Amino acid sequence: FGILSDTKNIELISKIKPIQLCFTVECFENREKILLKNKNINIDYLKIIMKKSLELGITTTFSYVLGLDSLKSVQEKMLLFKDFVNTFPIVSLFQTDNARIQYRHFDANNLYYYLQSRKEIESIFSDTNLKPNSWNNYRSLWRTCYGKNNESILLR
Repeated sequence: FGILSDTKNIELISKIKPIQLCFTVECFENREKILLKNKNINIDYLKIIMKKSLELGITTTFSYVLGLDSLKSVQEKMLLFKDFVNTFPIVSLFQTDNARIQYRHFDANNLYYYLQSRKEIESIFSDTNLKPNSWNNYRSLWRTCYGKNNESILLR
């Protein structure tokens, strides 16, 4: 585990202001196969350290790679992290190449998966003031606009 996988280290780093922490979630399914050992922190433990980060006034978010999980997991598990962030999660699209194509979930083989995931994630965060920053999401679902009203997110 990394240095920020311990609540005591989060307390120490909270003295640096301003600071933002982005925790590595990456995926919900098959974490043992997909993630490097030092990134494979138990999901429940991640929520504990993210909660501590929020309690200490740290800007807190997580990174997630869309395309590694089933659509059902995206819908159910993303919701579990809603209350542990104060900045919109960094959601990137899985970049496939021959060496890593095996990790892409079957559901992610069509455009519907990505469009539905975008709607689901927006729905999860719809009652918050959190919105993605277009520059903060590499290979993003939100390039220029967000939500039902296509709110511009350029240069936010």
